[in-house]
Amino acid sequence: FILQNFKEMDWLWVRMEAKNNAAKNVPKRKDKERKELRILVGYNIVRLSQLEGISKGGYKEHILPKILEIILMYKEPLAQQYLFEVIIQVFPDEFHLHTLKVLLESFSKVCPKVDITAILAALMERLGNYVAGQREGLTEGSNSKKENRIIAEMFDILGASINEIASTTTLLTGAAFVEAQVALMKLAIKTYPEEYERVDLVLGSITEHFSASPLDDESTKALNRALKYLMDEFKNPNILLDLTKFEALTYLLPFKARRDAAIALSTMAANSDSQIDSMERVGTLFNVIAPIVRFISDTPADSTQIYADEDEFLEEQALVCRVLHTVDSTDLAQLMKMYSGIRKQIGHGGDERMKHTLKAMAFLYIRAALRIYKQVAQGEEVKVDISKPFSYLHDPDGKGKGVLDVLSADNPSDCFPIYLAAANAADVCEVCDMSYELFVRAFTIFEENAANPKEQARMMATMVSSLIATRNLPEDSYETLATKVCQYTATFLQKHDQAMMASLCANLFW
Repeated sequence: FILQNFKEMDWLWVRMEAKNNAAKNVPKRKDKERKELRILVGYNIVRLSQLEGISKGGYKEHILPKILEIILMYKEPLAQQYLFEVIIQVFPDEFHLHTLKVLLESFSKVCPKVDITAILAALMERLGNYVAGQREGLTEGSNSKKENRIIAEMFDILGASINEIASTTTLLTGAAFVEAQVALMKLAIKTYPEEYERVDLVLGSITEHFSASPLDDESTKALNRALKYLMDEFKNPNILLDLTKFEALTYLLPFKARRDAAIALSTMAANSDSQIDSMERVGTLFNVIAPIVRFISDTPADSTQIYADEDEFLEEQALVCRVLHTVDSTDLAQLMKMYSGIRKQIGHGGDERMKHTLKAMAFLYIRAALRIYKQVAQGEEVKVDISKPFSYLHDPDGKGKGVLDVLSADNPSDCFPIYLAAANAADVCEVCDMSYELFVRAFTIFEENAANPKEQARMMATMVSSLIATRNLPEDSYETLATKVCQYTATFLQKHDQAMMASLCANLFW
């Protein structure tokens, strides 16, 4: 009786919808009646769900097929949309689990205007909550072998259904396909925590779907939302970087959207407590964030198309520098290889980027050298020579390929204190020849670039304090450098400046 009543009321509702769609102006009274009838039609399904004694088998064999037959009989999108949503909401989760294939087959038969993504998302949310609730002891389930088998196969069944609907019907636009896959990804994360292979499968499906044709604007926005969801969900950048399809997915995006994704991933990495600790992860990271590190094939030639003002550019490069400091490893030989790979990427960033990123790179090499020295001093085995980081900072062959050599070519004043910091680090590490060379290079920058008395005084004070801090320089090297600093006092024009600098240099011989 309830099913017969449901069929007749559904037919009446569909007729009213057809008349209202044909009419230009619908009276408020008629519109109200139509909405009330919709509620009554849905209430028939609610009454069916409330009947006592309904088994999963009875629902699967008798009730659900009849309901689906009635819904699909009348080709009215609003009615189909509403009634499918009611089915998903009112019947128990385990009923949906045991009739999953039947439900999914019916979805492909709905009218073209039905929002099938919303229906799929609602179904997957309920199934995900049901399995997660069982795992956490919040929901009672049958825990039968059959149900456990369905749960194990559920992801594959849903994934295959989404792909089939996308390939055989027009129900899923590009954006709708992405949203359906995101709903499947949420199900995977809820149902199979710590098993990220299924998330990777979803990313692979999206990549394959769009490989033949470029993304439209709506699909691009949907894909950006999907990436943001992943970053918000996982928190740890290493989880994303270990997904084999993640990098390829970002390549689908146009430059602006890809840059947004790069900034989001960089922010995630910079704010995370996790370290990027393998060559593979570093490679993936810098391929994904390439739009903010270096020039890529679709980088606009006009920077005003990328940045609203200079502050935006500076903030972006500051973020890249923070990301550099997330790269670390307990294996220092491995760390040096990772730094070499990063240095090559940075080298394609152009002068404006490199004057920021190379500074960060220089301090990473200084820190690595100090760590190597500490481990050697503690008797630990280190597979990299202590001189290696310093050779990356300053090319001992004079070819100008070191990080500081490249940086100082265009930004000598900015590089001056870093040369001194590197010289002091080399002194601590007992690499005295390199320490002396770095001091000499810093002194040369002073001679060529100190432009006014205030800057001269500041640079002189820095040189004196750096020399005083040395402990391992040979005496003749120290005296040569100290004498050279004292001679610089004569370059000051004012007598009182000369006197002040001379008194400062006296500390070198105290």
